[in-house]
Amino acid sequence: MSFTFTVYKGNSHVMFHQFYGSIWFCTENGFSFKTDSNDVLYLIRKKHLQNTEEDPVVPMTAPVRVSRGVPVLGKFPDCFKCHVEFSEFTDNLFTFKHDFAIEASTIILDHSRTPDTLLPGLYSSSLKFVARREFWADPAVHNQSIYRRCDNVCVELLMTLEKWLGPLPETIKKEPAPEREFPKSISALIKDFRLTFNV
Repeated sequence: MSFTFTVYKGNSHVMFHQFYGSIWFCTENGFSFKTDSNDVLYLIRKKHLQNTEEDPVVPMTAPVRVSRGVPVLGKFPDCFKCHVEFSEFTDNLFTFKHDFAIEASTIILDHSRTPDTLLPGLYSSSLKFVARREFWADPAVHNQSIYRRCDNVCVELLMTLEKWLGPLPETIKKEPAPEREFPKSISALIKDFRLTFNV
């Protein structure tokens, strides 16, 4: 069973790029797939500019982490440099959650609008890109940029979950630090310092 949903729909090339990047952070090794994400993006552009009749469909090169639940806007770590903004133009069927314990993100699909047969887990998937060709910068002229850098072209990025590959790896739960009484004297403060920093 396959399932298709909208990752981003709007007229901002900046937000398109952020949402496109966010799905790569929901792959198994998220942050390490930057080269793959760039390669797939350039392949989408190449296919789109070469074919005037069909919207390009390109497979993702890594499985994505998917779950169902209540829509929740997660927060990626600052090092990801990914900031998505949900608005009236973007369907919040797709949101994401970052698990800081295992440094992995998961796509969260709205459980009230997705089939019960869609199991949480790792999925193979593909991306479909829909826009006018003016969205892309001309590779022969603007070789430093992939986008035309104008916000007047509506663009839609759809993801199709094609095959369930297996369950999500379990969250690694960090053991909470044992509770200690707040030091009330200088000697207790020194003892607490030594315990904390193992000195």
